[in-house]
Amino acid sequence: MKKTLLLLLSFMLLIHGLAAAAPAQADALTIVYTNDMHSYVEPFMIEADGVSREAGGFARRKTLIDALKAEKDAVFVLDSGDFAMGTLIQTVYRERASELRLLGAIGVDATTIGNHELDFRDSGFAQMLQTAIAAKGPLPLLVMANLTAPDATVQSALDAYGVAPYKVIDRGGIRMAVIGLMGVESLATAPMTKFAWEPVADAAKRVVKQIKENETVDIIVALSHTGLSKDTAKSEDEQLAKAVPELDVIVSGHTHTYLPEPITVGHTHIVSQGEYGEYFSQITLERRADGRWDISGHSHRVIEDSVAEDERVAEMVAGFIQDASDLYLSLYGYTADQVLAKNPHAFVPLSDFGRVLREETLGNLISDAFRYAVQKAEGPDYEEITMAMTAHGLVRGSLAKGDVTVVDAFNISSLGFGADGSPGYPLISVYITGEELRTAAEVDVSVSSLMSAAQLYPSGVCWSYNPHRMILNRVTDVWIEKSDGAREEIEDKKLYRIVTGLYCAQMLSAVESKSFKLLSITPKNKDGSVMTDFEANIILDAQGRELKEWAAIADYLQSMGTVSDAYATTQNRKVSQPDASVGAFFSHPNRVGMLAFGIIALLLILIALVITLIVLCKKRKKQRRAKAAASL
Repeated sequence: MKKTLLLLLSFMLLIHGLAAAAPAQADALTIVYTNDMHSYVEPFMIEADGVSREAGGFARRKTLIDALKAEKDAVFVLDSGDFAMGTLIQTVYRERASELRLLGAIGVDATTIGNHELDFRDSGFAQMLQTAIAAKGPLPLLVMANLTAPDATVQSALDAYGVAPYKVIDRGGIRMAVIGLMGVESLATAPMTKFAWEPVADAAKRVVKQIKENETVDIIVALSHTGLSKDTAKSEDEQLAKAVPELDVIVSGHTHTYLPEPITVGHTHIVSQGEYGEYFSQITLERRADGRWDISGHSHRVIEDSVAEDERVAEMVAGFIQDASDLYLSLYGYTADQVLAKNPHAFVPLSDFGRVLREETLGNLISDAFRYAVQKAEGPDYEEITMAMTAHGLVRGSLAKGDVTVVDAFNISSLGFGADGSPGYPLISVYITGEELRTAAEVDVSVSSLMSAAQLYPSGVCWSYNPHRMILNRVTDVWIEKSDGAREEIEDKKLYRIVTGLYCAQMLSAVESKSFKLLSITPKNKDGSVMTDFEANIILDAQGRELKEWAAIADYLQSMGTVSDAYATTQNRKVSQPDASVGAFFSHPNRVGMLAFGIIALLLILIALVITLIVLCKKRKKQRRAKAAASL
């Protein structure tokens, strides 16, 4: 009996010892997340309650990440794409892989491919990856599940970097599987890429199945460059959460959505921090008994100048900025910190720009700069521009009061890539009819309500609209505003010269699909033929270089010295004339309005005919009954 008890006691002690020796399973983790950083590696100015202050910056972010990792074991740092394209540092994207290397330097575990990573075309993206590998510094994992390389060169770069549909990160007793995805709307805004695309939900389901079959993980996170919308039915990441409920967390990018609190769909938590890394955002999760995860904490903290900068990261940032100045700005005769003008005016902060349909002084300045720069570049050969314009989706910076530098000008229109292989969208010249000018105005007041990036900011052409009218029929008048203030009526069949950026011109052809095929604009050559080669119509400056959007803005600012008082207020370029009366609703319809009203009229006629037939049938039936009664 004693031997039995002794053996039992020994067995229990052995089990206890083994349990004590085994690592305890962690039941909590923290995710530090970013999205849509857009090359904002330096601190930048924000405005709140009329007060300007610095925010963001990779060197300060590194300090906060290190401090959090010192407090907690299971800290994961994730990014959901568009880490590039938006500030001067993007100009050395291929040559220095600046953004990707800085993500690695601050401790980002994994990121994914956003549409703007492909702005330098697929070959530029591949070159950037090869540059990053050669630099031999710490780099984030790169995951992408639903894009397939267009050729062997790009695939070779993906393989060399180790890009995969998913990766597993093991930290603090937690094994996290991270998947990378790109949404359909995101892909649509990358016109230069030849990557093949698979629907997001299909790819996510396939990869989740692989993870469950081949890995032992505690949590599955999607880095989704797909986005959110106020309309749940069009909110791609919310639809993804419904379609693939096995996802525990979705870090949502592309739409620059700021979520004060996560959206939870089923057991999937969706987070998004806005744009440019203004905030230090984190979510803490605790494991439930069934293995899923509940939110136990969530916060956004503005990264202010009170946070100390990590010296090594600050040195890297400064080095890349100097590279950008030496390799790119010097070609235009500029330096990064060169002051172009004094600005006494309060332009709208970028966070508020384009959020509602209205004229913006910043938009006016940009489109006026395009007109000025083209006229200067063409000199005695200048051909009159009827309208210059930019679009909300292309404006990536604003102007604070005080000195305006070359970097400030670059940041306003920093996106893109020219036919010359250099950064920055060039200006091009296209021709459209007067009727299509009216359509452009309708795109602004109607289509932009469906896609805010389509809101237009014109110079030379003005329009009025009634927001109470039917969508796609809200414009009430369009006219040409001459330099002397005279108003010129538009001729529907006449060709007018339009100047805009290369990307904006290319997207004019997409108006038809975005307006349910009810509106269309066809960019044309001067002879009226359909434009098929947009790059052949790029405008060159006096030195024979592509006239870049940002360079036009810089030149215009420098010509003013002090930003003109004309930009202290709006100039009635887009005039809202709200009128809810019946007369206003039906007056001056465009082609779409006439079609809609014709359909309504036809329906009313059909309803009237049906009612008349019903009345006649009832009358005849009553007559037959009366006749039958009389015969009795």
